Amino acid sequence: MKKWIIVIGTIVLISGGLMFFQHRSEAPQVSQDPQELHEPMSEAETTAAIEQAIDHVEELEGLEEGIEKWAVRLLVASNESLSDAELVAQAEQAYQKRQDALDVAEEVYDVDMSEERIHAFIEQEVEQIDEAFMTSIASAHGLSLEAFLYDWEYDNFAYNYAWREVGARLEEDFPIQEGEDAEAYRERLTEEWQNKIDETR
Repeated sequence: MKKWIIVIGTIVLISGGLMFFQHRSEAPQVSQDPQELHEPMSEAETTAAIEQAIDHVEELEGLEEGIEKWAVRLLVASNESLSDAELVAQAEQAYQKRQDALDVAEEVYDVDMSEERIHAFIEQEVEQIDEAFMTSIASAHGLSLEAFLYDWEYDNFAYNYAWREVGARLEEDFPIQEGEDAEAYRERLTEEWQNKIDETR
């Protein structure tokens, strides 16, 4: 069985989630107008944007921890001017989409989503990161590198792990068709998973 790998670049929106480093994953990406995303930023610009986003979100009252995290991610990634109400609504939607995907992976596809499994996956992935860069990103969040990777980014890692496992199962159930290229095949399997999420949630 082929290994599920696609490169995800620094500072990109992934299914509504922000990843601050490059790692290998096959997680399907959410569709978003490129004009709504920032151009690639330097390390200094990135850390400044994170700090500004955190300061802004901290001023919003009554947000749950998971929603706060997504609000920060959206502010950093988006070039679109959002009102606070729009930001919170989008953060809530992104958070729920992520939870739905993880729940379906566990409940429908029987993926072991235990913390032990996710931590093992993180350990594999962090071997590929630029530690100096990531340390500065973690610091901008007011976190140690370990806390950033194993807490702040936990749901992103969990999602990528879930898709790796779900993708392998889908590959068995829906083999590649004659003449189908890799990208079209990946999109077809992504649609199968999304359809299952939509049916279930």
